[in-house]
Amino acid sequence: MTNNYEYKVGGSLGENAPSYVERQADSDLYHSLKAGDLCYIFNSRQMGKTSLIVRTMKKLEAEGFACTRLDFSVRGNSEQWYAGIVYKLVVNFNIGNPSEFLLKWWQERGAIPSVQRLEDFIETVLLASIQSKIIIFIDEIDSILSLDFARDDFFALIRSCYEKRNFNPEYRRLTFALVGVATPSDLIADRGRTPFNIGKAIQLDGFKDSEIEPLAKGFSGYVENPLALMQYVLTWTGGQPFLTQKVCSLLIQNLTLNHSPIAERGEGGDKILSWVESVIISSIIENWETNDEPVHLKTIRDRMLLGEQIAGCFLGWYQQILLTGNIFADNSVEQMRFRLTGLVVKQQEKLKVYNKIYESVFNSNWVEKELNKLRPYAVTFQAWVDSQYRDESRLLRGRALQEALVWADGKSLSNEDSRYLSASQELEKRELEVALAVKEEESQILAAANEKLSQANKTLSQAQNKSRRMIRFGSTFLVVSIIGAIIASVFANNAKNELQVTQLEQIGINLLQEQFTGRETESLMKAMRAGRELKTLVKGKQSLADYPTFSPVLGLQYILSNIRKYKQLNGHQNEVYGVAFSPDGKTLASASKDKTIKLWNVTTGQQISSLTGHKNEVNSVAFSPDGKTLASASSDKTIKLWNVNTGQQISSLTGHKNEVNSVAFSSDGKTLASASYDKTIKLWNVNTGQQISSLTGHKNYVTSVAFSPDGKTLASASADKTIKLWNVNTGQQTYSLTGHQDYVFSVAFSPDGKTLASASADKTIKLWNVNTGQQISSLTGHLISVFSVAFSPDGKTLASASWDYTIKLWNVNTGQQISSLTGHQNAVISVAFSPDGKTLASASADHTIKLWNVNMGQQISNLTDQNGAYSVAFSPNGKTLASAGNKTIKLWNVNTGQQISSLSGHQNIVNSVVFSPDGKTLASASSDKTVKLWNVNTGQQISSLSGHQSDVMSVAFSPDGKTLASASADNTIKLWNVNTGQQISSLSGHQNFVTSVAFSPDGKTLASASSDKTVKLWNVNTGQQTSSLSGHQNFVNSVVFSPDGKTLASASWDKTIKLWNVNTGQQISSLSGHQNFVNSVAFSPDGKMIASASADNTIKLWNVNTSQQISSLTHQNFVNSVLFSPNGKTLAYASSDKTIKLLNLNLDDLLARGCDYLKEYLATREKERKELCPSQ
Repeated sequence: MTNNYEYKVGGSLGENAPSYVERQADSDLYHSLKAGDLCYIFNSRQMGKTSLIVRTMKKLEAEGFACTRLDFSVRGNSEQWYAGIVYKLVVNFNIGNPSEFLLKWWQERGAIPSVQRLEDFIETVLLASIQSKIIIFIDEIDSILSLDFARDDFFALIRSCYEKRNFNPEYRRLTFALVGVATPSDLIADRGRTPFNIGKAIQLDGFKDSEIEPLAKGFSGYVENPLALMQYVLTWTGGQPFLTQKVCSLLIQNLTLNHSPIAERGEGGDKILSWVESVIISSIIENWETNDEPVHLKTIRDRMLLGEQIAGCFLGWYQQILLTGNIFADNSVEQMRFRLTGLVVKQQEKLKVYNKIYESVFNSNWVEKELNKLRPYAVTFQAWVDSQYRDESRLLRGRALQEALVWADGKSLSNEDSRYLSASQELEKRELEVALAVKEEESQILAAANEKLSQANKTLSQAQNKSRRMIRFGSTFLVVSIIGAIIASVFANNAKNELQVTQLEQIGINLLQEQFTGRETESLMKAMRAGRELKTLVKGKQSLADYPTFSPVLGLQYILSNIRKYKQLNGHQNEVYGVAFSPDGKTLASASKDKTIKLWNVTTGQQISSLTGHKNEVNSVAFSPDGKTLASASSDKTIKLWNVNTGQQISSLTGHKNEVNSVAFSSDGKTLASASYDKTIKLWNVNTGQQISSLTGHKNYVTSVAFSPDGKTLASASADKTIKLWNVNTGQQTYSLTGHQDYVFSVAFSPDGKTLASASADKTIKLWNVNTGQQISSLTGHLISVFSVAFSPDGKTLASASWDYTIKLWNVNTGQQISSLTGHQNAVISVAFSPDGKTLASASADHTIKLWNVNMGQQISNLTDQNGAYSVAFSPNGKTLASAGNKTIKLWNVNTGQQISSLSGHQNIVNSVVFSPDGKTLASASSDKTVKLWNVNTGQQISSLSGHQSDVMSVAFSPDGKTLASASADNTIKLWNVNTGQQISSLSGHQNFVTSVAFSPDGKTLASASSDKTVKLWNVNTGQQTSSLSGHQNFVNSVVFSPDGKTLASASWDKTIKLWNVNTGQQISSLSGHQNFVNSVAFSPDGKMIASASADNTIKLWNVNTSQQISSLTHQNFVNSVLFSPNGKTLAYASSDKTIKLLNLNLDDLLARGCDYLKEYLATREKERKELCPSQ
């Protein structure tokens, strides 16, 4: 066992340090300097450059060289900087009294530039005073980059010292060695003046196997084969000097703690390797930001992320290296800078990750997270990737695309980034082509309409002239002329109407593409005008099929479904980090990076006051329960208490050693808790300002604290990925909640104190049982980190704020997302409910606060089922919606959008659901080969019908509710007695899967669709096939009867819908327009309209009489099922993105909702009120 052997972690090694490793660079530098060469060593940090200088200096000094080492930490103007160099040379070479030298020699030459004075000093003083050879080592040369004056002159001076050797032999005694983290082009751009093209670059590589014997000596007596151990260490460190010394030091520490060498424990080679690996992982890789002492990994991180443009380039290159193993080294300046980060190394003309430790710390997840911070399109990019690259609505267009292309220019992007931008460009090209085609078509329509209008006016004018000429010939001619004029007038009006309809159609299409960027009211006004104009045109017509255009209805519905009423508070000059309501709900406090706290009047949105006093960003604010005191937490390491009425500071609480991230008052207002970057939570006496206690236990910084409503428990969230619960009285930890996969940013107690919510960088919100410490559920839906969570006062709703620019509202009981609030232009960092629960405040990095009216705006129209959404069905009264998912059926309240119940029992995907005619029973068909009947009121299973030999694809009740039909992949249809659950009959005839069944309104006929490309009609009483309808060119997925039973509609994978005459079996028409499989088809209750759902991500509405498309609505993913509500006012559809959407198709309802939203806005705008909401 080697005693007094020390591994050096950080800083330079002493000249006789036993762990110093001699490398090729030692020899190269020594011999080159001895030969008088200008040498430079440019490498990443902590590669042992300073230790190399120290050893080389001592070696040369022993041979009679005069050596000195300068660093350029001196700051100031040009005069001070050059004077500082002279001062150090005078001191280091003991030339004279440095102060007197500067006062006399330097000042006497004040008329000439500073660089010339330094040149004069070198020639007349330095070379004259010292007769031996002189070597000046300049370390940390890269610090010269921060100077605010020209630095080229300095390097030109060094070059001139070498050029003067030809004229003045004394200069041959002087040489320089420049050392730092820079490239030559960083230091001087002028190649004519640079010294680097006459100097010699010294390559400083990491430790090699052949060089590590000095390091192995430290393990003598600890292991049987120290050299083998060191070789394994190098497989982790790649020979990087700092890391290698650190790993050795950690291993020795571990051995010392165990008080016995591994050799004495008789442990084998594999165990030794496992031991080394475990020490490296636990002490360096895990919680690396905490373990990074002395700082090393953070330095690499910071250099990788230095400046957005270069960071994007570096991250792109590095991502490619992680994916492919290496990239080609082109020796460009940019790649040289990339190598200076220390993260990569050049080997055989390839750039590779330097070592396994770096690869483990800076892994693909880290790269993706950092790229997301840089990407101007991070949110939409991630959503597109999550959709398996299918969701074209997430692609960029217009200005956003152009800005992204500018950002991407010069960067080495990942394959996914390149694919995203290429797909965006391709989509924009396609949309431009479509737009041009539409514009051309519109031009033709408008030209035709104008021609008709012109002709009509001409006809009218001729008729009027004729009537005036003919009036003298008698009343008969007069009547004829008047009739002609009336006809012409009608013709002219029709032409005007056509033009009006065309314009409305375009407005509706534009509304459906509207982007919500703070112009919600303007968009709604535009939609309302179009809706009012359409209402005038339809003149009381009830059927949507009779509307001349339908896009304004869909446009108004889209605007109202996405709009949310809010008030925006502007005033902060930087990111807003926190918001808090006063207990009476009248005042809002906000904390900002601009170092201020602002108080706002919630009713008016006006700023009341701005509290200043913090020296750094303010991270959190909290009101005392009586509303008289406000606490603020700041990165200046303090907590301040403020008098809310006067705005004056009451006190400043100090004690934290690092930034304070969060503050919270106890329910009695006597205690204040604070969370800090110093990994502690502190409790303070509010009255005295004295610290009560300090709670320790977290392994990384503490991000958030919250008291339970009874004040007995404190919850804390940390970057160590845990939440801890503490007993406030004893200060003891009661639980540590684990489950998050990344930093936890926020915690909040429910009002009853039984549930705790946590928000994390892993994109999830988790709910926990406070009594047991067990996880209740995990809420997913955000695309990036979730920063904040808050419960509504009634505890039924949870709000979450995310880096994806959205706030989401969740049903606490079901864990389902209620809605998503959009409007912020950057990350949303904090959310808070008002005491009455009607208002939600949000703070954002876009420098604004928004106040949202939680009860106003969006009618619930987006239902989400994480188990999938394959089929939907309305109850006969239209109040309940059933949706089929993976193994479960969910029942929803149509008016509120709340889940009523979840029916479980199936063992596989549920393909179809249908209500009985009386609404009391629900039938479901599943891939588990069964049909199940459920009691709608209780949610209990009534019976399970077995008999099919494969997946059951569809079910349908007969009109009297006594019989149930089921279609299966076993090629059969089965009829069942609903009361007994017994099979009545099995209908065979299809040659492939039977995908859909439907009863005729009179219950006498059953239609079936099959993958054999046919539709068959069956006599229900006899079970005999009556006809087989052929015409589809691919699988038929869906069949449905018209309400009068005369027409049958079928949907197919051949991208068409076909209409059939039920009596004759003949095809009436074929509806074309979908670009992919048509999955579902439905008639409107009046039979005038058909809705179709397709894998081309659209729902289309068709006029049954004309077979013409009325409108097309685009979704983000495949649409699986579509259905009209019994009253025809709502269209429901289910999608592969696990959502069910309810579209309000009633124009009167939509206009009324719009007026309700605009009520406050129109109160002071009489003209617009009369135009849009005359009855208001």
